[in-house]
Amino acid sequence: MTAKFKSDIKTVVDYLWEDEKRHYSCGRSKNHIFLVLKRLAKAVESKDKKQGLQQ
Repeated sequence: MTAKFKSDIKTVVDYLWEDEKRHYSCGRSKNHIFLVLKRLAKAVESKDKKQGLQQ
């Protein structure tokens, strides 16, 4: 994953996070976009941690 791609994912997650978190808390669903945002945030975070350990 390139740094630019990772940055783009973070930008989208940051932009949508609060609104989608609020919507999700009002009516939880197995298919809610907030769950996708959580997975994306975690994937980008874990890539950052792994790269930090390798440097």
